Amino acid sequence: MEYNIAVKAGKKAKKGVLRVIFSRTALILLLILLQLATFAGLLTILKDYMVYIYGVILVVQAGVIIYIMNEQTCPEFTRTWILLILIFPVFGCAFYVYAKLELGTHFVGEQLKKRQMETWPYLNQKKSILEDVRFMYDGMCSISLLPYNYPKMIEKYGIRCKMFSPIRPVLTTAQNNRDHRKICVIDGKVGFTGGINLGDEYINRQERFGYWKDTAVMLEGDAVQSLTMLFLQMWNVTERKPEHYGRYLTKPAGKLRRELGFVMPYGDSPFDHEDVGEEVYCHILNHAKKYVHIMTPYLILDSKMMDALCRAAKSGIDVKIIMPGIPDKKYAFALAKTYYKELIKAGVKIYEFTPGFVHAKIFVSDNDTATIGTINLDYRSLYLHFECGVFLYNNPVVWDVEQDFQNTLKQCRRICVAD
Repeated sequence: MEYNIAVKAGKKAKKGVLRVIFSRTALILLLILLQLATFAGLLTILKDYMVYIYGVILVVQAGVIIYIMNEQTCPEFTRTWILLILIFPVFGCAFYVYAKLELGTHFVGEQLKKRQMETWPYLNQKKSILEDVRFMYDGMCSISLLPYNYPKMIEKYGIRCKMFSPIRPVLTTAQNNRDHRKICVIDGKVGFTGGINLGDEYINRQERFGYWKDTAVMLEGDAVQSLTMLFLQMWNVTERKPEHYGRYLTKPAGKLRRELGFVMPYGDSPFDHEDVGEEVYCHILNHAKKYVHIMTPYLILDSKMMDALCRAAKSGIDVKIIMPGIPDKKYAFALAKTYYKELIKAGVKIYEFTPGFVHAKIFVSDNDTATIGTINLDYRSLYLHFECGVFLYNNPVVWDVEQDFQNTLKQCRRICVAD
């Protein structure tokens, strides 16, 4: 009996290994490794000429470093590139030039600019809605979660479906910019965004990292138009035929209701040189008078965000951060802990959600300001991903966000420097 069980387990494990070895993901990794090996081989062939090339390399190295220092970008990125070039002059310079000239990245950026210009005139037009169902997801899902032909499978049900930036066996920086947005728009009248993806763990039907804590916001009215346009802009990056954007807009509200304050959806793109997500977070921290309460699954901060958090806490603002108690990525959680000591010493109160994993991304302040969206407090969300959120000011929902934070806080343990 035990022998049969062991044999079955061995066969199952063998099938699993073979499935991984002969999977599309393994093929992609193999082809990328071959490209890297080819690049290394070229360097080896040219090694006999390195004495003559060294002077040229120094000149190019100096030029690239000067260019990087004057480029409008995050200081942490600048330091990282310079360090890479100083340690590996040939590889660093070549890789930086390659990243800057990468056609795939520029194509996505240019297409997105065109779609933004196309959608802008429609935001104030009155048109009827057109019946249509579309589903778009990021290409990273095809690595382990969904089959590569999933769009064709979904299209059999009359749903238009596509992957954003599919994973391909080509060494390219375009794969670095992922679509992290979560948007659902219904008839142009109701819209949803927040941290919630389409997965059983997000509604706690399947347990992965204990209890899954997440947040989302439902919009009604004119604010939904912004979510509609954000979705259509991303959808049409790879489309060749022009989109009839006006079909998907609804009649604007007759008059504004002052008691609802302001509800402003926003998008963040890695190609517009505007770090919108980080600016929203810093705005809340810099204008707070009493408190700023935060929930985030990750905490990998640059100097700008670290300074904003510490400055607010040192100014007497009650800054609280709720982090996961059970992380989904142990390496990211370990990295987050490296920031704890400096934050706590500055007066920031850090808590961990003991029942499980926090996937919520919220800032709430002074009972009058809040933002709910997809933007984590880490480098990828703040600088490299396509993101979105909703900024609320003097809206009754702000109080609901704060109450949700307080209810979550009751299930947390406070972290001290000794931990």
